[in-house]
Amino acid sequence: MAPESKIVTRAVAKKERREGRTGQAEIGIGKRGAIVFGTAITSQVRVAKAMGVHRHTVARIMHDAHENAAENKENRDPLADENLQTKKRTGRPQRFGVVEREMVVQIATKDAVAR
Repeated sequence: MAPESKIVTRAVAKKERREGRTGQAEIGIGKRGAIVFGTAITSQVRVAKAMGVHRHTVARIMHDAHENAAENKENRDPLADENLQTKKRTGRPQRFGVVEREMVVQIATKDAVAR
């Protein structure tokens, strides 16, 4: 195999990996529980290697689980399902409410003569 073809093969493989990405992968509640439980036994780095995630992901999951447990007055166990859930991100406020959105749809779906 010529050196040029190895370079081309690597470039194609890299492009395919890049195109296959779909953003952040969602980590299921079972895997999150295993991470929290695993860090109680061993280090975060070892848990990250064993679970196939980055060590910062393990730290973030641990932080979120303990923070949710501290806020939850009924169940302070970080391994409880409700404490392992991710927090809902607020994002920016919606520009249109339900009423305004329906009004825009009505205007947009009218025939051209009625506008």
